[in-house]
Amino acid sequence: MNNQYQLVLQWRGEAQPPFDDLIDLEETLIAGLNGVGDVDGHDMGQDESNIFVVTDTPEHCFQRCLLLLRSAHYEQGLAAAYRANDSETYIAIWPEGTINFHLT
Repeated sequence: MNNQYQLVLQWRGEAQPPFDDLIDLEETLIAGLNGVGDVDGHDMGQDESNIFVVTDTPEHCFQRCLLLLRSAHYEQGLAAAYRANDSETYIAIWPEGTINFHLT
């Protein structure tokens, strides 16, 4: 796996998981991605929490992440986007129909 893309899973505002839950979600993803991506860390700010995943197949990887997040009851408030490693432009993929995505 060359990990040509960065996938970002993001929660904002009241949808943000508590810090311990964010770590648990990260561990769930590490255990459950089964080779479609590698968790590359997280960050948590005042109004935003992110988990970063590197992958060669961002949309397929996101579908796997979504299944895992649904089973942990953290789909609500989720936004997701990916970018090529050589780009700063994110392509929003969740929720469906989302156009803009940014990190703060």
